[in-house]
Amino acid sequence: MKNVRSLLFGIFVAVWVSSSGLFVFFRYPVQVRSDSRATLPGHLHRQSESSPLVPCNVFEQHLSSMTGPDDRNFCPCCGYRGNFTIKSNRPYAKCPQCAALERHRLGCINLARYSLLKPRGKVRRVLHFGPATVMYFSLETVCPEARVDHIPVDFFAAGYHYEPGTLHANVEKLLFPNNSISLILSFHVLEHVRRLDQGLMELHRVLEEEGHLLVEVPCSKHRRNHTDCRNFHKGNDLKTCAGQHDHVWRFSCDAFLKQVEDEGFSCDQTNQGALGLLYPTPQYLCRKVTSVKRSESGKNLSEILHR
Repeated sequence: MKNVRSLLFGIFVAVWVSSSGLFVFFRYPVQVRSDSRATLPGHLHRQSESSPLVPCNVFEQHLSSMTGPDDRNFCPCCGYRGNFTIKSNRPYAKCPQCAALERHRLGCINLARYSLLKPRGKVRRVLHFGPATVMYFSLETVCPEARVDHIPVDFFAAGYHYEPGTLHANVEKLLFPNNSISLILSFHVLEHVRRLDQGLMELHRVLEEEGHLLVEVPCSKHRRNHTDCRNFHKGNDLKTCAGQHDHVWRFSCDAFLKQVEDEGFSCDQTNQGALGLLYPTPQYLCRKVTSVKRSESGKNLSEILHR
């Protein structure tokens, strides 16, 4: 009878934990749901401070196979060599093996070039927004002993699907402690964020001192200011204003870079000529350099908007 009561109590606890959303404290949730919030405690157990130091070099391995910086027939994300497919009139846009687009391939190059996954004598937690499949599996399966804790997250907007294990997160209100993340990967994410200034403040808050943000947004070097499309809510109107049915910004590259740096980052543009990509969008590697209060963050957002 005692064993039966213990069993019933265990079932009750399990049901209560799952229904309350506390299962997100485990590294791999049983089922990804839009309300499974990404928090840090469950990731603490995956890579302990006593884990052995082993290089995480899959991207370095791929990069070493390139014949040169303009090797457009090679994918640094999966190692494929051959012809690439056209997407939206962009030649060499998509890898036929892993589906990596230009932003993903440039991201894979930058992870290797700047040794962003190389252990620094401690666990490095990588917060990965909107994880592309090939980058997701490279970070999940190649680096289990490299003291790299990969935390894939997204907002799970309608029409977007990610690998199991990807957790829900709102960049405007992240549930991570201050200074808890070593590296943030954000490729074509912030153009979807209505409270952009709040999102940038949150990225700055959760990054550890001297932590890095590798970021890219669709932007134009010929545009002086952002176009604010947040007053539109229908897909066709947003597409006309921002270029895509779920974008709320049409970015100026220069204004975006200034806005990020005003939040306390020091940024460098990475080499977008890598792989011979005919691709106009720069990718920035930004380092957290100071703690910035909102009132000290430079120009107000409205000052760099073009309505």
